[in-house]
Amino acid sequence: MCTALLSGWSCPTSCAAPGAWHGAALDGNPGNGKTTIVSHFGRHYERRCRQRHPEKLTADGHEYLPVVYVNVDALPTIKGLNHAILTFYGMGPPKRAGARELTQLVLECARCCQTSLIVIDDIHLMELRREADRDANNHLKRLANDLQATFVYAGVGLSHGGFMHQGRYGPDAALAQISQRFKRLAVEPPRRSTQQERATWLGVLQIFERALVLLGAEDGDLTGQADYLWRRTQGVIGSLTQLLTEATALCPVCRSTHAVPHRPGSCRCRTRCPSPSVRPRRTSCM
Repeated sequence: MCTALLSGWSCPTSCAAPGAWHGAALDGNPGNGKTTIVSHFGRHYERRCRQRHPEKLTADGHEYLPVVYVNVDALPTIKGLNHAILTFYGMGPPKRAGARELTQLVLECARCCQTSLIVIDDIHLMELRREADRDANNHLKRLANDLQATFVYAGVGLSHGGFMHQGRYGPDAALAQISQRFKRLAVEPPRRSTQQERATWLGVLQIFERALVLLGAEDGDLTGQADYLWRRTQGVIGSLTQLLTEATALCPVCRSTHAVPHRPGSCRCRTRCPSPSVRPRRTSCM
């Protein structure tokens, strides 16, 4: 659902109005799949761009990079954001360069590489209570003003934490530019109350089935366990990812992999194998 909504914000055009382009901010609890959504959307959008522009280089001979993805540091600063973006472009920032010089270098790289989508993850770390956080936020707004690119944010508690209102409350909240420029998209775990919601949950499991590389895997390894996986994870994408990662680990007894989170006795070796997350106890020879 969020991926479909995001598609409406990332259509670059030279006929856009002056100023910053409107973007999207994915907001939700930890483990709801915000990073998964923006990563999937970024890959999907880049494939679409490269279909229209199959050449690896631009007309001026620069590398074509339509999408940039960076994470916000625990203590965000203008220089830290510039370093993260330049590192994504594969450039080593000058050691003695100031914030203004790095900003100009970021703008030049984005224009030369024809970047049209910039994804900023963990934006909630920019709490806007510190002066450095407010400076970093103003820096992002300047990049949005100067570049022909759509910005997509992802973070935890953006609405409740005050990020969408830039730390302002009451009548002053209406003056916040973030809430005016960015559409908040709530990311919640899938539900199973209706037939459509159950179909969505099956679709999520099908995506995981295609992503998992298992010996002897068959269609329905996960979708056939939809009820069981729901009881274990309640639809939280982070919990599902962790559960499947542990379940597909090598069995410590028979060295085979389990296609689904297994119960004792369901292993291919037909023994009561311990859970993959529990290491077998070592015995000392005395």
